[in-house]
Amino acid sequence: MPVGHGHGPHRHINAQAPRELADLNQGRVSEDKQIDLVALTWPGRDDYSASDWLMVREEAAPAHNDRTAECLIGTPLVGDFLEEGLSKLGYSCEEYEINRP
Repeated sequence: MPVGHGHGPHRHINAQAPRELADLNQGRVSEDKQIDLVALTWPGRDDYSASDWLMVREEAAPAHNDRTAECLIGTPLVGDFLEEGLSKLGYSCEEYEINRP
């Protein structure tokens, strides 16, 4: 994840990131949410469109394992992919970013 100034969650590392990643590693994030996170990266990197979401989710489910955090951390531009995936599904990170300390 690049460190520096700019826009979006991928431009800086916040104090919550290590705890949030530990939550993934220690099973405190549900399997469904972990699958959603991985699946969101696929339309985010232009492998799929928003209309493919149910199929993407179905394909991501059997690929789930106990290394979700490592998979996400090891994905270059993961923040961009997650943000773009959310955008394609009609969601925005803007409000979350504005209200985040």
